[in-house]
Amino acid sequence: MTELLAHLGTALAKRYAIERELGRGASATVYLAEDREHHRLVAIKVLSAELATALGHKRFLREIDIAAKLTHAHIVSLLDSGDAGGVLYYVMPYAPDESLRQRLVREGQLAIEDAVRVTCEVASTAT
Repeated sequence: MTELLAHLGTALAKRYAIERELGRGASATVYLAEDREHHRLVAIKVLSAELATALGHKRFLREIDIAAKLTHAHIVSLLDSGDAGGVLYYVMPYAPDESLRQRLVREGQLAIEDAVRVTCEVASTAT
């Protein structure tokens, strides 16, 4: 268990039981956790320490604010957010399905019908 995961697990232990890492990007790491209060799986996105040091928390706080305002059938909603002993995080429903990025990595290219369907779904989110 990494130091960040151990810190996060301790800081959030009353509400969330962190199970494992789901993915990692340039700016954040996402963990699978159980929401102890509502007995459901959630994804917890945590700002990377390197980015927090380089840019501060402002960018991630803006991401949290934007995510909190989004509501659409094709967008995962924000359930919770906070500061766990200096580590910023936000919580989303766990979506076990493959992301579009994962599918593109796996398949390389979508069939034209799938590409059109995805494009239409994305376009329907524009307001």
